Amino acid sequence: MAQGTGLLDPSQMGQRKPSSSAGSSVSRSKLDDSRAYQMVLQTAGAIDTLFGIVMSFGTSHARLEKEEDDLSKKLARARTDKELKLDEFRNGLFCSGCNQTKSEILAKGETFPHSGQSILRATTEQIAAKERELNDIISKLATTLESAVKKLADARERIDEACDQIISGCGLFSTSLFFWNSTVVNYERETSGAFIRDREAAFQAASDAVKQGDLAKTSKDVRAAIDQLTLWQDLIRDMDKAQTDRWRAVQQSLTQMSEQGRNKYKSLAAEENRITHALGVTEVASKFASAATYIHQGAGQSFNGVTFGQAGKEGLYFRMGDATPSRRGEILSSVRNFTDDYVAIKTTLGLRFQNAPKFENDPFRQEKDQLLRKENELVLREFIARTEG
Repeated sequence: MAQGTGLLDPSQMGQRKPSSSAGSSVSRSKLDDSRAYQMVLQTAGAIDTLFGIVMSFGTSHARLEKEEDDLSKKLARARTDKELKLDEFRNGLFCSGCNQTKSEILAKGETFPHSGQSILRATTEQIAAKERELNDIISKLATTLESAVKKLADARERIDEACDQIISGCGLFSTSLFFWNSTVVNYERETSGAFIRDREAAFQAASDAVKQGDLAKTSKDVRAAIDQLTLWQDLIRDMDKAQTDRWRAVQQSLTQMSEQGRNKYKSLAAEENRITHALGVTEVASKFASAATYIHQGAGQSFNGVTFGQAGKEGLYFRMGDATPSRRGEILSSVRNFTDDYVAIKTTLGLRFQNAPKFENDPFRQEKDQLLRKENELVLREFIARTEG
């Protein structure tokens, strides 16, 4: 057994877990942690839902604006007409047959007064009745207008909230991608760090075995050193192969992240473009375009979560597709936990092994050959010595 290496058993090498100090307990240093990946998918889907809300309320917004404008004009005309018609009543300008005022009859293209009828001066009761009739018309228009104004205000509030949520969603989408990337990178850095430490220790143990063989005086001791060296050689080869396999798995995971992220980004960008054109040149379209810009800033070519600042907290207030104004400021526990963990991890983008690792196929081959020769020489000497003795 090699001495002075601190390695008691070659079979235990390469089995130790990565150090938790390289990313805290929430780094979840493994490639099969799908939490960040699921958050990418969920957030993208929720943003798409918000796009639909903007489109729906944007369409009704234009109709409600026109409805409000039409009702405002009708109400203004009704109030003006009331004063005109009451003035006509007071001055006797209404038909005795139909009880309509001169302006009402003339507005229909008819002769005032109607044939066979006379112009009458209204009584106090008739004036009061006419005023009640006109007030009723005004009251109904005012109620309808009030309802339209409220609907329009509600639509604007929903649109504003949806646009604000889109901005928060873009932040969480980007943070999720960055979290996903960091999880993979942390896994690579921690496992590679453990590999490097273990491999260096294995090389030291193999070197110690070589030294023991060099100092050995009997063929038995040389053989023990050779057997020890063989164990370390086999272990180093196994470690090298495992590291190569991990490197390939990391590259596959990063490729998947890039492809999935870019596909979601392209889908959102295409939908954004469709809605922008559908809304036309409107106030809603301007608000939507301003909010959707954040997709390109944080979730575009670089997928850089830190674009949004605040250590990944920009998406903290995202409510996963909900745009209810009364819920503004609410924080979902799932989002809080996710962003808290994002802040806690070590977000290092650089891999330890940027390129595929290359290892020597047969480490310590020359040293082993030398020990084998020494063993053969000692075996021969020991045989001669026994024969001569």
